[in-house]
Amino acid sequence: PSHWPEGLKVSRLPRISWLPPNWGQAYRDGLRRKLYVAPPEKASKVVFHRENVERIEGRKLYPMDQHGLHLGHECITQWPGWLPKDWMIGYFKVRDTVKVCFLSPTGARCQDRKGVLDSLNPDRGKRKPTKLNPKRKRKPKKKPINIVLGEFAHRMAFKLRQRAIF
Repeated sequence: PSHWPEGLKVSRLPRISWLPPNWGQAYRDGLRRKLYVAPPEKASKVVFHRENVERIEGRKLYPMDQHGLHLGHECITQWPGWLPKDWMIGYFKVRDTVKVCFLSPTGARCQDRKGVLDSLNPDRGKRKPTKLNPKRKRKPKKKPINIVLGEFAHRMAFKLRQRAIF
């Protein structure tokens, strides 16, 4: 773009979800870091961090979906280890709040981790029938251990008892 400082190239990486729509995502030859370029009305400043973008914008930035709807705190920033790679993460709106959901390759929709794990393994969480065996012998209760005190311990116990009496 013409308003960008010289030497910057448009980044072809997926767009950062929290970046405002009028901002650009770029890189500079020799640098592996992403750069964020402000719009012309904000002097086309180049910054490296989200905090700097928030400071220039004057507000806290939240992830947005493709329609510009703020996802708020429900947004998942890292792929959950328990979620298979062929599943998708989606968001849906209930009244004024955005909720996360997980979509299976077959199209099934799960609201949480438990739902995903249950759909992956339908037998998960079900109790297995117990086998009742009338011939089973019960283990005998353990008897208390008798402690044998040595001569020295007996004398000390006797002295302690004597002191307690007086």
